[in-house]
Amino acid sequence: MVPLGFPGWDKIESTFKGPEIYDPPQLKPGYVKYSWLNWLSHRSPVCARPVFPCCCVSCCLCCQPGTYYVDLLEPDDWFTKVLTTGNNTNFPYEYLKGIYWMEDNASGEVLQTFHDGNWETPSLGLKLWMYNWATDYSLVGWFMKMGAASAKFTLASRIEIAPNKKWIMLSGGPGVEEKPNASNTLWMYRLQPGDRISRPDGSELPWSEGDFMRVSFKHVFDPTSEIVYQYMARRVAYLDETGQLVKTPAYDELRRQTLAPHPILLRAAGTSS
Repeated sequence: MVPLGFPGWDKIESTFKGPEIYDPPQLKPGYVKYSWLNWLSHRSPVCARPVFPCCCVSCCLCCQPGTYYVDLLEPDDWFTKVLTTGNNTNFPYEYLKGIYWMEDNASGEVLQTFHDGNWETPSLGLKLWMYNWATDYSLVGWFMKMGAASAKFTLASRIEIAPNKKWIMLSGGPGVEEKPNASNTLWMYRLQPGDRISRPDGSELPWSEGDFMRVSFKHVFDPTSEIVYQYMARRVAYLDETGQLVKTPAYDELRRQTLAPHPILLRAAGTSS
């Protein structure tokens, strides 16, 4: 279902411009409520410590068939499995191939793919997020997996690629048919050759071909309105023409953060279709 009020791609393509500043609101102080509890961070210890009774995350994940731990330092087997399952003949392979890391995402999601969606055409697909989707090994990560797999709240996104291939609209969830908002209608901008994205301190944001910037606007179809969520969707791995796994410089950064003294990522709970 197209979100209510969608003005058409002609309007979107003429008014939406590539972002020039990268300043994720979700990383600023005060965005996360009750941050003193450390309940939302990628390494939140809440109910995730390996000591009873705080080991409920592990126990709950064991109750979800098809879920297993992914070692982000040794991911090759899982990467290859994910990239060789669920392929759709209409999938725009060169445009969206690979596994994407949600860098700077403050929620419990870590890695995702698009190839396994139900692609009606090369520009329109439906993705069920319970497959080929990795979340944090945390209480929030478990809740997200539980929600994605439930019959009542199945997490799915309608994916539509703009004719000019610069923007992707992802929509779905409660309210999208009645009142699109920053939670149920999201945008991904494919960075273009020559794009220069600056951080607030003036430094340049590194990116590679095939990377996207995920953006949510306060007023969904008004790109001049406030950006309320922003992160990078960076391709960390893909299969080459011979079927061999290729890991990108974005994976090197993911690995660097994994090994940092205060690791952002260490383990993830993954599924595959």
